[in-house]
Amino acid sequence: MHRYFLPFSALLLAFSINCSEKSHEEYFNIGFKARTEQDFAKAKKNYLKALKIKKTAELYKELGNVYLFGEHDLDKAEEHYRLSLNVDPNYMNALHNMGVISLERYANSINKKGKGKERFLEEAEQWFFKAKIAAPSFDLTYTNLGKLYFYKK
Repeated sequence: MHRYFLPFSALLLAFSINCSEKSHEEYFNIGFKARTEQDFAKAKKNYLKALKIKKTAELYKELGNVYLFGEHDLDKAEEHYRLSLNVDPNYMNALHNMGVISLERYANSINKKGKGKERFLEEAEQWFFKAKIAAPSFDLTYTNLGKLYFYKK
């Protein structure tokens, strides 16, 4: 009797651990809800768990959003938007957000004379045009193009 108890208890433990694991979608949904509530640490934790299960363009984009809007880390945000585009080169949200990063870099480069690094505006324009092609009716791209043209005067 005792020799069967240990293997059975190990099996039971493995089954209970397996049942307590969430799916990719559950982790993603928890992360998304947390991000919309601006709980970026919780969002990041759940997105990283989801990423261990399945890599998707949307998940990489959401991690990019955590880095961009929550941690204000443009380099990490760009890294994740690029990973998103590696999965889906036409993913409009990642294309658009790459433009947002370029605009942010331009704004950060403006000196006391009001001049910034023009290459960031050129990059932003290219990203926004790609986003427009991917989703012509996405209003936010046009809003950011307006901001870009304001910077260009």
